[in-house]
Amino acid sequence: MELWNSRKIPYSVMTHIRWGSGEYWKNGIACNVHKAGMGIIEDRSHFLVDNLFSCFPGTASSGTPDYSKLWLKGHRLPDNPIGDEKIDLSESEIDKTTVGLSSDDVVLYTNLCLSEGRDFLAAIAVKERERQIQLNIFSLDNGMMVFNHELNKKVGKMEFHGNRLFIVASSIYVFSMEDDKQWHYSGVIGDGGMNIFHKLQKCIIADHILYLYYNGRLLVRYDLRDCHKMDTIDGKQWENPIEGENVTSLRRTTPWTANNSPRQKDILSKVGNDSFQAISYGDGRLIVESEGEQQYELSRGAILLMDAAISSDGRSAATLGFHSVGTKRKIQLWDLDNEKRVADFACPSIVKNIHLSENGKWLMGETDDSTWVLNSESRNEIWYGEHFVSNHTGKLITYGDKVIRKKENDLYLFDLKSGNEEWLESPTPNPSMVCFLPDRTLAAVDKKGQTLHLWSTRDGNLLSQYMDGSTILSIQPIQSKPFIAVFTNDQKIRIYHTGVRKQYDKMQCLIKEAGETNAKQMVAHQERPLIACTDGRRYLETRFFKEWTSGGKDKGLWEQNKFRGNRHIIDGDILDIAFNLYNQQIVAILSNGKIMYCSDTHCKYIDSFNIIAAFNVDSYDFSRCSCSNDLRISLTRNGTYCKPS
Repeated sequence: MELWNSRKIPYSVMTHIRWGSGEYWKNGIACNVHKAGMGIIEDRSHFLVDNLFSCFPGTASSGTPDYSKLWLKGHRLPDNPIGDEKIDLSESEIDKTTVGLSSDDVVLYTNLCLSEGRDFLAAIAVKERERQIQLNIFSLDNGMMVFNHELNKKVGKMEFHGNRLFIVASSIYVFSMEDDKQWHYSGVIGDGGMNIFHKLQKCIIADHILYLYYNGRLLVRYDLRDCHKMDTIDGKQWENPIEGENVTSLRRTTPWTANNSPRQKDILSKVGNDSFQAISYGDGRLIVESEGEQQYELSRGAILLMDAAISSDGRSAATLGFHSVGTKRKIQLWDLDNEKRVADFACPSIVKNIHLSENGKWLMGETDDSTWVLNSESRNEIWYGEHFVSNHTGKLITYGDKVIRKKENDLYLFDLKSGNEEWLESPTPNPSMVCFLPDRTLAAVDKKGQTLHLWSTRDGNLLSQYMDGSTILSIQPIQSKPFIAVFTNDQKIRIYHTGVRKQYDKMQCLIKEAGETNAKQMVAHQERPLIACTDGRRYLETRFFKEWTSGGKDKGLWEQNKFRGNRHIIDGDILDIAFNLYNQQIVAILSNGKIMYCSDTHCKYIDSFNIIAAFNVDSYDFSRCSCSNDLRISLTRNGTYCKPS
């Protein structure tokens, strides 16, 4: 078994072993490899466990894997499908990395560069929080990192030329692969205050010398073996350059910076073509694909959610996994009162946004022009060739089992359970957004999205309010007061009295422009004059209507409370927020798989836990594994059981 634990098995060999081994978990080769790793701890079993996971996935024909009595710390469990038997983890040592909950700062990979023979992949690894920048070189023979070097310089570009790698930053860093196939740091060119890129016209490599030709009839030569400056020659040298490899492309470009960082699910860098390519993502993943199939996962990154939805009472939530398997994507249903996963579902992979009914019974997923609906109790699903009407851009509000749908210019209250529908009277034709007021009349936004219409709760007259050219993003009734809150794209919350034509208050909400986002939103408490809003990234706040009596008159103002907690707690994009009436808290779901609880009035951080979305938890038996108490609590919240050690 020394082969299995000496190094990572190359992809081509791994594929051959996998397909040639048949029922490898039924007294086959996988059982022998597993037996060899039982009881071996820490680094001595590192490659064996990695090779075991990669070579022998659980399938219908292979038999049920057995990961008992293994040192699994530092290895993420594979996403095996649910079979008749759960995968045994008894007496195995696991940690947060094993279940995909590593709390380490995510490493972002930029400036991807393939060597000429596609033997190596170079990447710049950036840890934003620690402000570390490092060069990583991976062997594409086995997917292992073979070289790393601290740079701590912002990098503009990287290029392989022969057996050398050039990194262009404020200077040119040179790395060489020697005859022993090992990479080494050769040195830096231009480190010493000299701007080697100023008036640089041409770069040539001949033998082991780099020739830099400048516009001012100057030639500077560097020895690439140690990067020392050999000499400077005056004259019209650039008119008759030496014969060699033209590397003028090494001239400096704008470096990648953290300010350019995209959202977590976006591509950061890509190199290659459709037949062979390497791709890095904003969540820290770094993968290599061959002919459309993933060959290596060089970095697994953070676990991402594509979307999340919280019921309007804050008691239930649904989370949509980012990764799809075949034509399906995983949805997990959560009991937010008790902080626990209660069910898993699968939706079509074309669904990118999900919504949850206020009673938690209906899951809805949207595509560009249709809506997928699932009953969580019967698991029956149906497609509707439309989007339902809501009170919020990007967030669907329901009323028990009912939604509001539009037919031509008319609105109907549609019962998803019975199929019955009831015509609704709208204060404006063909509205783009609607909500029910406490008296069950409708408030509506015109089709242009800039004017609010409603019937006065005092005399029934039509009231209209133009938003000065701003687009309305959300309208929310304040249930305990005759108010309606209007959230617009000019970063303002306007509060209107529903009985008189008077703006009660105007508030500036600190919502920063964040590019494409599904969560620039505002929600209102169902019982109290309380509002929460977020920019969909890292900002969260509440506004509470504070009242008092002075001189025999009732007075009030909106009190602002920004998020109170460590700034690193909100470490993912905020996908959805809601007030939980049962626990008197505000709940937020983050894109990196965290569910966070804060006090509802003062927005003070209380608690959070992480969603296990890296694999199917129900495929494994955690009851007798060994782990920390914190991890045991996380496993319990994710719907499984781990017996205290």
